[in-house]
Amino acid sequence: MTLTKSDRTKLIEELKPLLLTKDNREKLIEEMKEVFVTKEELGQALIDNNAYLPSKDDFTKQMSNLLKAVQDKNEEKDVHDLQHENLGKDTTKLKQQVQHLFKTFEIKDPTEVAPAY
Repeated sequence: MTLTKSDRTKLIEELKPLLLTKDNREKLIEEMKEVFVTKEELGQALIDNNAYLPSKDDFTKQMSNLLKAVQDKNEEKDVHDLQHENLGKDTTKLKQQVQHLFKTFEIKDPTEVAPAY
């Protein structure tokens, strides 16, 4: 099916309201400026928001300090746990030493050597 010149003209006239004219484009651009930010506004917003962030060096230093503090706490906890674990082991050895001393000094009742208050 081929369009005649009059059909094409008629079709163009029907489509004209749907096409953007220079005035419509300018109006659309103005409305878009109200809704969307410009590159400059976006750039300034990024700069303003980045002002609150630490520099890469500051961030790295803070994270290193934090990791060191966590590692120190973990080491302290491990040492503390080991001390508690060793308490139970030392009790048996201490009991043996005390019994040996009681036998050596011929002490039958521990209250004989305990100070009276």
